[in-house]
Amino acid sequence: KLICDKLYYGTRTPAKDFTAPTVAGWTAEVPGNEVLTYDPDEARRLWARAEAISKF
Repeated sequence: KLICDKLYYGTRTPAKDFTAPTVAGWTAEVPGNEVLTYDPDEARRLWARAEAISKF
């Protein structure tokens, strides 16, 4: 969203799925798409968990 707002001055729609809502055929009803929601805290938690298994 920050890229869309700052770089494109709010003229673009951020993708929250494999495609953006502006693409023909897009639907919010894709099973499993809830894991694509931006969640930096969850990302850090998952990264720490992965690092515990194998260092990057």
